[in-house]
Amino acid sequence: MKKMLADGSIIEGTPEEIAQYEAFQRLHGGIISTPHTPTHSAPSDAVDWEFVSSEVAFRVLTRLKLGKETKAVLNRLYQNGETWTPATDLQSEISYTPNQFAGLMGAFGRRFVNTPGYVLHSAFFEQEWDSDRSCYLYRLPESVRSAVEKARIPGYDL
Repeated sequence: MKKMLADGSIIEGTPEEIAQYEAFQRLHGGIISTPHTPTHSAPSDAVDWEFVSSEVAFRVLTRLKLGKETKAVLNRLYQNGETWTPATDLQSEISYTPNQFAGLMGAFGRRFVNTPGYVLHSAFFEQEWDSDRSCYLYRLPESVRSAVEKARIPGYDL
């Protein structure tokens, strides 16, 4: 099931998952708007983003088995260190189309927000839009790099 929100974004899931999402958003000063709930969103520049802690990042990486493509993306980002990595390079690395890559990142985001200890407005990846390449650039914050080492994601040299 898909539902379009007032801001034009679309959420997808079972009716139960969508109801849980809406309840979560209302409980935490949500950013959603439906005919029955008013908008409580702050301007996007007012949101105080922070990166996930090493402990939660480790739980994200280990609570469920990671697919080989996800491991390859994490490994590439880890190996590139402070260097920004274009999404197009990550897509080539795992032989995914842009849509498949978006699905992989969306699934990883769902893994992240459903991990115990997740903090609202925290992020797992550093990312920024590159208008010249028309794609996002990614890299791992230090807390996630530490969790990748601890989880021994393939490709990490001990």
